[in-house]
Formats: sequence, C-alpha cells, structure tokens
Amino acid sequence: MPRGEPPCRNQGEGRFPGTPLFLQRKKCEAPPAQPKATGELEARMVALACGKPPEDCARWTPRFLAAKCIELQHSDSMSRMAISHL
Repeated sequence: MPRGEPPCRNQGEGRFPGTPLFLQRKKCEAPPAQPKATGELEARMVALACGKPPEDCARWTPRFLAAKCIELQHSDSMSRMAISHL
C-alpha cells in the first residue's frame, strides 16, 4: 500500500499491517488445556500394551488400555481417544 493512502476497510493495522482482517489470527482468550498423558503415564501405557493382553482378548485395544489405566489408578479419567493419540 503506498504511503499516505488510508488502509482499505478490511485491512487492519494489527500484527501484520496491510493484511485483511479475516486472515489475521485471533488471540486466545484462555490458555490451551494441558494434556492428560504425561511422559510417565505414556511409558506405563506402552509397557502395559507390550505385556500380556487380558484373557478374553487377543490384543490390547485402546478401550481396554484406558480402562486398565483407570483401574491401576494411573489417571482419574482417560478416554480411548487419548490412548490412541499416544
């Protein structure tokens, strides 16, 4: 944009002057949530998954790992999706 000309209606003077406002990122109002799975919990789940599976199953599933994690009191709550992301 040449000097001396006013910015267009949809261009802001925020973090990147001259960039349309709809392309600029909005600042987070709240900090991001901390992950439930720490390095220690992840190591325990990997060790458990490498061990013998439950008697009624051929292998560990994320659902069984999440249930076992709660049963062994490694975590207060754990979803199968959180286990899948490890």
